[in-house]
Amino acid sequence: QRFATYLPLSRIACELASTLLNLLKAQDDVEVPVRQLMCHLVCQLGSAWRVLQDQVSRVLAERGLSWPEYDSLVRHALANDTASLLGFMGAEAKRMRKPPLPVRTAQSKLAIKQAALCNVWGTWQQTTKDDWLEWSRRISVELLRQSPSPALRACAPVAQMHAPLARRLFQVSFIAAWSELSASSRESIVQSIELAFLSPSTPTEILQELLALAEYMERHDSALPISVRTLGEVATSCNAFAKALHYHELDYYIHESTQGSSRLVEALVSVHNSLKQPEAALGVLLRSQQH
Repeated sequence: QRFATYLPLSRIACELASTLLNLLKAQDDVEVPVRQLMCHLVCQLGSAWRVLQDQVSRVLAERGLSWPEYDSLVRHALANDTASLLGFMGAEAKRMRKPPLPVRTAQSKLAIKQAALCNVWGTWQQTTKDDWLEWSRRISVELLRQSPSPALRACAPVAQMHAPLARRLFQVSFIAAWSELSASSRESIVQSIELAFLSPSTPTEILQELLALAEYMERHDSALPISVRTLGEVATSCNAFAKALHYHELDYYIHESTQGSSRLVEALVSVHNSLKQPEAALGVLLRSQQH
């Protein structure tokens, strides 16, 4: 019925009318929708309805049915009373229009088991690449399982079976949980991330994943309390030179006038050379000589 209100049905009117009449003969409980569709067909065909009028009238007489609204529309159609037909179609369009959806209230946040979330970040058992990959997978799934967001938590069962989904949602699920953690829980997780950065057995994939997390948190004004020097050194070791440049520059501006700035100058020059930016490397050297 909704389609009949908006779509032209004249090309299939004969087949549709025949199907509706057969349906009317076979079932008694379809009279109302069949009648309404017939009315729409009458309005769309206009005076051409005379081709089907006798067939419909015969079936109605056999079934002992009386459709006053249909009979009225047929009279208007045969008389080429387009205004009356359009008026019926407009009224039906208003009747079939869906009411506006109710405004959804914000879903309440779910409780987090902070101890369980902190425990899964433990790095003391990881020695091989497979151990670290499994560690990353467990964290990604647990972040979804403990997420305060009902939508993210609903993804946990699927992520348990489909690891790429867990990885895809890792950053957003982390920041969702981060905002609900206590200070001690945050400190515990940050310590685990720092241990992962410092561990000689941590594979490059895991380091890059954690660096991406740190960058994501920084972009969303929730920077992790991890030394920019550490982040810069890890980024350099992963050959993520663009990230390394960002962190080394931050470190340089923070400690420019303190002891150890020469080491930062060397790091910046090295990163610029790795990025094939010799002019920038020369600029760093000139600035360091001025200060």
